[in-house]
Amino acid sequence: SKSPSTSPTNTPTTGPSFSPSKVPSPSPTISPVQAQASPVPLDSTTRIGFDDVTSSAKVAYSSISNRYNGFNWSGFHVLHRDQYSNSGYQYGAVSGNYVAFYTTGSNSIRSGSILSMAPFSVAGFQATAAWNTGLNVLVESFDASGNRIGSHKTTLGNPRNGPTFIDLRGGDFQGLYQLKITTSGGTRAEKMRGRGPFLAIDDLRVYDVN
Repeated sequence: SKSPSTSPTNTPTTGPSFSPSKVPSPSPTISPVQAQASPVPLDSTTRIGFDDVTSSAKVAYSSISNRYNGFNWSGFHVLHRDQYSNSGYQYGAVSGNYVAFYTTGSNSIRSGSILSMAPFSVAGFQATAAWNTGLNVLVESFDASGNRIGSHKTTLGNPRNGPTFIDLRGGDFQGLYQLKITTSGGTRAEKMRGRGPFLAIDDLRVYDVN
């Protein structure tokens, strides 16, 4: 609050005095726990399971068309879980038989992006390394101008351990226009037929889609 007027004509020699009604009250204390919003419940989000990308009962591989579920899918495809046995594509299928993956990049780094003309929010997704143990996953969110507004890093274990839910519930992944996923590193898991920084994705959870 502003200090009381102290002009030469009314300034007391003993310093300014405050009447009880003018004494500013202390601001209420808000603990960090109280200030945090509760995470959105997963059962209130929209699940994208990728099993309706193709109308075929069993097609090995198909690209994800733009406007699928209202988004543009840069570099994304779907793969049937049985196409590569003993792989993260098989172990990472949570619902149905298809998982999403992306192919843009090189033998050392791969990435894919999900874009929209309107803001949307992401709660998370199930992720499984296709071939490598210790696969590094970087998830980034961007605003309408292409400025990064959030990031999340994690490292996945052995593909045979199955999927890990990458929980993105928080302000950094709300109201975004682009979600970018980049994978790198790791070493080929024992007795895996393939190698490289590939990722199997299932059950993407989105909400507040405009």
